[in-house]
Amino acid sequence: MNMDQRKIGWKMIAIALAAAILMTFLFAIFNPWLALLSGTTLVAGSVAFATWPLVSEQFARLRALPYPTLQHRLFIAVPIVLFGIVVVTLAQSQIRANRQAAKVRAELASEIDKAEIALQRELVDEALRICAGIESKANADEKAQLANIRDRAKDISVAIRKKAANAKAVELAAVGRHFVVRKELDKAQSNLEAALNVPMATQFEEATKLANLIVAERIKMANESLVAEDLVTAKKHVDKAMRVPSATELAQARRVIAKISNREVAKLLAEARESLKMTNREDAYAKLEKALSIPGATETGEAKQMLVTISEELKPKANARVSELMDVAERLAADGKFDEAIRTLIGALSVPHSSEREKVELKIQLIHAQRPTVASLSTQDEDSVTHIESALDWQDASRTEKIATATSFLVEVNQRGKLSSRIANDIDSYAKELVKQIDLAFKRERNPKRNRELFSHQKVDETAAILIVSMGWNK
Repeated sequence: MNMDQRKIGWKMIAIALAAAILMTFLFAIFNPWLALLSGTTLVAGSVAFATWPLVSEQFARLRALPYPTLQHRLFIAVPIVLFGIVVVTLAQSQIRANRQAAKVRAELASEIDKAEIALQRELVDEALRICAGIESKANADEKAQLANIRDRAKDISVAIRKKAANAKAVELAAVGRHFVVRKELDKAQSNLEAALNVPMATQFEEATKLANLIVAERIKMANESLVAEDLVTAKKHVDKAMRVPSATELAQARRVIAKISNREVAKLLAEARESLKMTNREDAYAKLEKALSIPGATETGEAKQMLVTISEELKPKANARVSELMDVAERLAADGKFDEAIRTLIGALSVPHSSEREKVELKIQLIHAQRPTVASLSTQDEDSVTHIESALDWQDASRTEKIATATSFLVEVNQRGKLSSRIANDIDSYAKELVKQIDLAFKRERNPKRNRELFSHQKVDETAAILIVSMGWNK
C-alpha cells in the first residue's frame, strides 16, 4: 500500500466515523427509524464496496486513484460496517423502547379513561384504586390528570355523603310525621331533632315541615285544654310548641300564649276582687302584682288600675306603721342602742306601700352620724377600691359587680380591724349575704321618677356600714 492509498484509507475511515456519529445524532435526536435506514444503507454500501469489484473500480476511477486491492477495500470497509452495525443496533433498541413506551402510555390512557367512567358512575373508590395502581408509571402530564381525578373524586365523595345525609334527614322526618298522626308528639320531636342533627345534611325542608306539624298539633291540644279551662295543661302544650326546633309557624302559638296569660290575669283579678270583698287588701295587692308579672299578657289595664287604687288605700296604714317604727328607733337611739335603732329603721324601709321612705332614710343618716362605729366603717376615702358607689348604680349593676363591691368593702373594713373574726374568716360567704341585704335596702320602685327621688342621694358604702352594724358583724 503506497502513501496515497493510505491517505485514501484514512480519509474513508474518517468519513465512516463522521457518518457513524451523524447516524448516532439522528438516532438520539430525531427519529430512530431514520437512523435505522441510514445505518443500514451505510452498512450495505460498505459491504458492496468491499466485496463488489465493479463498485470499487468505479469508486477508484471517480477519485482518480489506483484500483484498491481486496485488502485495501476491507481495510476501509470494515470500520464503516462496524459503525453501521452499531447505529442499526442502537436504532432498533430505541425503536423497541419507543414501542414499549407507547404501549405503556396507551395502557395508562386506557386506565385513566376507566377512572373517568368510574367517576361518572360515582364509583369513587374504584376511581381512586385505578389512580393508585398507575401512579408509579405516570409521567408529568398523566400525574396532573390523576390529581384532577382525585380532586373530582373528593368532591363527588362529599356530594354522595351529603346526598345520603339529606336522604336520612328526609327519612327521619317521614317517620316523625307518622308519629304526629298517632299523636305521639314526643317521639315525633325526637325524630325531628335527629333529622336536624344528621351530619353533613344540608336540606331540612322536610324537617321544617315536620316541626310546623308538631307545633300545630300542640297548639290544637292547648286550645282543647283552654276550652276545658285547664290552663296548666294548656300552658304546658304551648310551652312545648314554642320549644320545637326549626319551627317557623309560631304566630298561632304566641296568640295562644297571650290568651292563656290573659286568662291567668283574669283569674287573679277575680281572686283579687274576692280578697277586696273580705277587706284583705294586702292579699289582693299580692295577687295583682302576680298578675302584672305574667309574661305575654295583653289585658292588664284593669289590674294596673286596681293596683294603684289599692296601693293608695294601703298607704295610710303603711305610713302609720312606719311612723311607729321610727318612734321606736328614736327611743332606742336615745337610750344609746344604736344597733337596734338601725335594725328597726331598716325594717321600716321594707314596709310595703309606704310613702315615708325618705323620712326613714333621713333618720338612718341622723343615727348614722350619732353612731361612731358606723361612721368609722365607711370606706369612701382616697384609698377605697369599692366598685359601685351610688344606690342607682347598684340597681343596674350585675351580680358579679355587686359581689366584688361587697367583698372589697368587707376586706377594707377587716383591714381597719373593725370586722369580727367570725366574718373575717369567711368573707366570700358573708359578701353574698351583704349583697342580699343591700338589694333589699335598694329595692327598685315601680315608678322610675319615684325611684330616682328615693335613691339618688344614697351611697353604697354608707348603707353597707349600717347593715354591718345592724347585723352585728363589727367588733
